[in-house]
Amino acid sequence: MRTPDELKKYLQEKMKKTAPEINVEKVNPTRPLKKELRIDSLDLLRMLKQIAADTGYTTPESDYRHILTLGGMLEYFEGKL
Repeated sequence: MRTPDELKKYLQEKMKKTAPEINVEKVNPTRPLKKELRIDSLDLLRMLKQIAADTGYTTPESDYRHILTLGGMLEYFEGKL
């Protein structure tokens, strides 16, 4: 299990791989990731697949609504990764 800071750093690493031109440290945790990272739904799904490959935790499609922002991801994945 990761600390909140470790989790944030891990998610920022995944965001950086998905959107290398974006300064992920400046991503607003309350704004939609697709807008903040300038990505589409497919890119977001690829990021989730990479998280699943790394951690073994697969996010059910019914939970996607919880991970639309960095803040939502941090809250959702806390205790799971």
